[in-house]
Amino acid sequence: PEEYGVKIRPVLLYLTGFGGSQVPNFSELYKKYDMYAIGPQRISNNAYNFENLGVVGNTRPYLEHADIIVAACGANTTAEILSIEKKFIAVPEKRQYGEQQRMAENLERNGWAVDLSQQEDLISAISTLSKLKHRLLPTVSKNELIAFKLKFEFLNYDVERFVSKGNHSHETLISSATMKRELQINEPISV
Repeated sequence: PEEYGVKIRPVLLYLTGFGGSQVPNFSELYKKYDMYAIGPQRISNNAYNFENLGVVGNTRPYLEHADIIVAACGANTTAEILSIEKKFIAVPEKRQYGEQQRMAENLERNGWAVDLSQQEDLISAISTLSKLKHRLLPTVSKNELIAFKLKFEFLNYDVERFVSKGNHSHETLISSATMKRELQINEPISV
């Protein structure tokens, strides 16, 4: 693109979330990044040069095209980001039991995210993120998938019934764990 005189800047995506997260300071980044915010919380365009996209039905395409992701680290958001094997800057929301803070600490320890609460500012978090060497996400064997499917069937648990429109973090669970149509158990399993 630069050979045609077009300068393309990296894309920074901020998922505002529905919780009570503190908005990070993006004011120094508008010169270097094209910035987009997804979620119910509006970011002031004057201060941060964001394009507010509002609530979207499916965040996955935005996550896949983002160069830098800044997001709270709740279970759904984290699962969705990790399912596409991207690192991100985790902004733990304050919770009564501190579960997001613990999630951010564990994500950072495993090299999957940078905990913004442990960084001086967003610029240093981006720098740390670029140097982060992450461990591969754990893989699941076929036997584990079979056991998982049997457990669901034994408990009469129907994953499909809990799937909500617009929330795609479950897709990894449905497609790889339950294997409803692809995996047929034809022989007894010996223990």
